Amino acid sequence: MTRGLPIIAVLVVVLSGCGGSLQAYETRGGARTHLDGTKATESALTVAQALRRQPQKPVYVVGYMLAPRDDLPRLCTRLNDYADCRGAPAVVLDDSKVNLDQSRALHVGCCATGFWSPHPVVLHLQFDGRRAVVLN
Repeated sequence: MTRGLPIIAVLVVVLSGCGGSLQAYETRGGARTHLDGTKATESALTVAQALRRQPQKPVYVVGYMLAPRDDLPRLCTRLNDYADCRGAPAVVLDDSKVNLDQSRALHVGCCATGFWSPHPVVLHLQFDGRRAVVLN
């Protein structure tokens, strides 16, 4: 029994350092923001509406962003505890025109965790099928 205690203590310390808590992908409602942290006041489509409409011009879309370091970034209707959009509509993102490291709206974790938004973010997107380029 006593041999397992140090291992548990190490795991708690490591996991706490990766995201600040053991529930790294916890999301909540709240005020919608842009990636820079400013309040989003424009009207925005939901992820499902944007996927259904396939707009030809850039549009604003609201959702929860997930950008793991080892996978493609996505804008999800919601995130779950497993850090994915399981069962919810999602848009695969091209984030090459933005610098996520400078985002004030995203939280970041260690290792493969990457970035995620605990509150809804509004992104300016240019759609190309089920993928979209982040313009803001």
